Amino acid sequence: MFVELVELGKRVRKGHDALKEEKCSLDIVIDKEGSFIDLIPCNVTVEAESLTSKKGKARLLLDKPEETLGFDEDKHEKYLTKLAAYKEVKELSPVFSFYNKPEEVEKARTVFSKLPPAKQKGNLTFMVGSERLLSHDNVKNTIKKKYEDALSSKKQEHLLCAVCGTDTYPILDEPHGSVKLPKGQTAGSMLVSYNTNAFESYNFKGNLNSGICTNCARNYIEGLTYLTKAEWLINDKGKKYKKYDHAFELSDDTLVVFWTKEQDNDIDPLSDYYQPTEERVKQLFNSIATGDHKRVDTDVENFFYCCTISSAAARIAVRDWMAISISQYQKNLKQWFDDIETIKDGETIYLGITSILDSCIKKKTKPTQSDAKAKARIGSILWHAALTNTSLPLMILQSVLTQIEHEKTTKYCKTFSTEKSTVIRLVLNRNIKKTYYMNKELDEQNESKAYLCGRLFALICKLQFKAQGEVNSSIKDRFFASASNAPGRVMGMLLTQYVPIYQKKTKGAYTKAITEIATRIGHFPDKLTLTERGEFALGYYYQYSTKKNENNNGNN
Repeated sequence: MFVELVELGKRVRKGHDALKEEKCSLDIVIDKEGSFIDLIPCNVTVEAESLTSKKGKARLLLDKPEETLGFDEDKHEKYLTKLAAYKEVKELSPVFSFYNKPEEVEKARTVFSKLPPAKQKGNLTFMVGSERLLSHDNVKNTIKKKYEDALSSKKQEHLLCAVCGTDTYPILDEPHGSVKLPKGQTAGSMLVSYNTNAFESYNFKGNLNSGICTNCARNYIEGLTYLTKAEWLINDKGKKYKKYDHAFELSDDTLVVFWTKEQDNDIDPLSDYYQPTEERVKQLFNSIATGDHKRVDTDVENFFYCCTISSAAARIAVRDWMAISISQYQKNLKQWFDDIETIKDGETIYLGITSILDSCIKKKTKPTQSDAKAKARIGSILWHAALTNTSLPLMILQSVLTQIEHEKTTKYCKTFSTEKSTVIRLVLNRNIKKTYYMNKELDEQNESKAYLCGRLFALICKLQFKAQGEVNSSIKDRFFASASNAPGRVMGMLLTQYVPIYQKKTKGAYTKAITEIATRIGHFPDKLTLTERGEFALGYYYQYSTKKNENNNGNN
């Protein structure tokens, strides 16, 4: 994972390691003699000295008011010490003159103090006339040289980077940097960190144990920052939302990030798994059928990478990591679409992975932290199964069945949604591989006793509704759980005690259908396994939802 993040970082990084883009809010304008002229709001991004960690450090020519204007003596002293290290740079002589004239500094402080509080935030830098000093080539080159000299002096012999396997760059016991994640710390979360003696061995401390060199550390942080970058947009209702180009949120603290080894615009998991469309599916199937998928101009097949990460306070928790070839990605994607293809209101649809996930988690008015963790855990499992074409844990099936058992039904079976039936079919397809579960509608040829029991139970529920209309406690509400667990104990009782009463009121409605299915079942199973309970639920859903051969003449 680190190797591929490092490679991505190399691809997306811009500029030199010693420099990093930083935001600047105010320009301190001075003349060549160091006299203060003005303080001008700028709101620009400039290349400044890169610091792995800002805490306790000062940055050259770009820092907060506490450092630049001396509102904090200790921080201002560190700022002046940093500036003194660049006294040989002639372009900075006006800045030295400015700080050697206390009255000029006080003028700047006075002007700053009169600004509105909202304008007193952010970084300040220096301009001489119309030239921003940080943009001067000599200043940048000096920063780069000092950075490179500092690295060379810190090199240690016989220490090889755990990622690149070389000693080209030094391995330092310093923080690699942080990445901002949802629900993480404001300052960012770290993928690699050491904070106890348990991480120390052979007299090596911290990052020196399984060291990552400064170059690889910078690259993997840049790569991860690129993947987790989000843009805030406003929808039609005026509500703000985050848009990611290389990630999507599984829960409020968990992100799935993805990329390809080489650039490939045909690979788009956001469309493939997150929000699939019928057009996108047809495009994929045609591409596989004709073999005309565009690959990168290379003899080595391209790869798709995916990492599921969560914020855990100051740290990043890696939930999953996958690396598969593009061709395998396509094959697995086709199978995924086959498994989730669903008919709703007469149209073929493909559910996004978040819709499937929502069906696995019981909705609550006020979700708890435990609910968020469950969503992240199940979401990671679904995503992994989708990409790798592997089975799904039966706990997902259990979760959906439990929801169905406790939901009240209506005439149109609204509580047993299309999404829930899709999840059940998905789990069965992935775990028991019976092709008849590929059916998206009622399968009248299915001879599974569990499936037939579900169909029979649905007919009894419909018969009750026909006889009594909506009631406070229906057959489904009272007996679904027990009937799907132990049909041998429940179904006979329903057929002998309830069905005759309802058929008398409806003049024999559903008599033929009930008799036919009961005959096909023969002996009712005493106990159903969890997967058979899934079959029962599908039989119930499709029979309850179908409108075929339903009339009032008793010939059903």
